[in-house]
Amino acid sequence: MNKVRLVVKLTGIRCAGCLNSIDRILTILDAEKFEYDFYSTIGSFYFKGEIEDEITYLKAIEKTGYGVMKLSSYIDKLED
Repeated sequence: MNKVRLVVKLTGIRCAGCLNSIDRILTILDAEKFEYDFYSTIGSFYFKGEIEDEITYLKAIEKTGYGVMKLSSYIDKLED
């Protein structure tokens, strides 16, 4: 299984509580290392799977009520 890094632009984030909502849903989906920069409004995280699986994570973020736009994704590490 691959380790994929997904970089996204997030909108509607106003506080740490907003980030906690996103982090919580990503954790439920087994994503790792969610990071966010308030200045650039760019976030990133890792998940295990294929790049095509990113839609699951993007839709989950949207369901929390925040805007999300994919900026890039790539396989960070190939795993057996």
